[in-house]
Amino acid sequence: MTLIDKAALLNRIATEVHYDSEHSLEMYAKLLSEINDAPDALIRCKDCIHYGKTVGGIECQGYCKKTEYMTKKDDDFCSWGERKCRD
Repeated sequence: MTLIDKAALLNRIATEVHYDSEHSLEMYAKLLSEINDAPDALIRCKDCIHYGKTVGGIECQGYCKKTEYMTKKDDDFCSWGERKCRD
């Protein structure tokens, strides 16, 4: 599996790929939608449902409920990451 930066890819498509009469606008829109809706390969701790800054009511630097590890940093990540629901 190759990891990509979705934001960078979407930005590149938006700035470098131009619609013309030979290509369907619907196909272009579907491509952007598919990329945007694809699951992220890595979830940062700060965006994960398992991550918190309190344990038993006590504030801490960071804590992962899944792995039960303390001192996680906001930008850390692991293979158990699950993105919080987006509003």
